[in-house]
Amino acid sequence: MQAGAKRQWMRTADRRAQLVECAIAVFARDGIGRATHAAIAEDAGVSVATVFVHFPNREALVRDVLQVVDGFFSEMIGEILGSDDDPRAAFLALARAFAGSIDTHPDHVRVWLDWSTAVRDQTWPGWLDFQERTLHLMREKIRAGIRAGTVHPHIDVDSAARIFNGASHIVALMKFDPAQPADVDHMLVHLVDSALHLPLPAGDVRLPRPAFPDAGAAS
Repeated sequence: MQAGAKRQWMRTADRRAQLVECAIAVFARDGIGRATHAAIAEDAGVSVATVFVHFPNREALVRDVLQVVDGFFSEMIGEILGSDDDPRAAFLALARAFAGSIDTHPDHVRVWLDWSTAVRDQTWPGWLDFQERTLHLMREKIRAGIRAGTVHPHIDVDSAARIFNGASHIVALMKFDPAQPADVDHMLVHLVDSALHLPLPAGDVRLPRPAFPDAGAAS
């Protein structure tokens, strides 16, 4: 009864924040494709109808959870790469912040990992958008280093950004293994130094990347 009375006076914003937190935990535990309103209601100690008030259908539920996860990592990336630090310091700070988030927000990272492999799911376009925004910030940070003279002018900017970005999965797997903190940090330093010393092959002229073919045009 006491819990029920508390639910009656909880503000809408607070209730939604509670449900989002529970939803992320359920998504992390059960997977994006299997998480349900009922499981979230059980974890939150509310009725299923209450969850539907805030997330009227499965599409809204998935969208809102992934927006929170996107926002969490996008804010981290934007704040660190938007600093005045030189690229090496900024990328190392970002790598360490991401590694730290696996300790402080493991469920966010588990949802992020699941989202990153949902190639055939309707959530995939959202992942590609998140990735392109992330890669854009990384490329711009590297280019700023080139202009400042702190990064070699012949670095392969796109490949360096993609290597650094893709290595986040390795970091997550190491942390969940779990690897020793010193081993993780050693790998992070090696990753940043390797990515920022990746030159273009001699004579390589980069052309614009072709657009992905229209899936609907496939025979």
